[in-house]
Amino acid sequence: ETLYYSLTSTGSNLPSVTYISPNPTNVGNSVYIYGQNLSTTNYLIYNTNAGSTSLIYPTNVANSLIQFVVPSNAATGTLTVVGPNYHVIT
Repeated sequence: ETLYYSLTSTGSNLPSVTYISPNPTNVGNSVYIYGQNLSTTNYLIYNTNAGSTSLIYPTNVANSLIQFVVPSNAATGTLTVVGPNYHVIT
């Protein structure tokens, strides 16, 4: 199944997401989220194919990049980037 993700804007003084690549993608692929102030990301919340949400932990986090592997139960939808004091919807 090809998965699509969408972007929405964020508030001021929060991490910001510029784009996601590749988008669309497939289960098992590495995905990169690019932006600014992303280095404090703890995990992502994603939609599952069972209609619920679940957590995924990034494989790489830097100030301008989050990398993760698309889990086998992922579904098309939003990703929420979660850090110590923020949630950024992508």
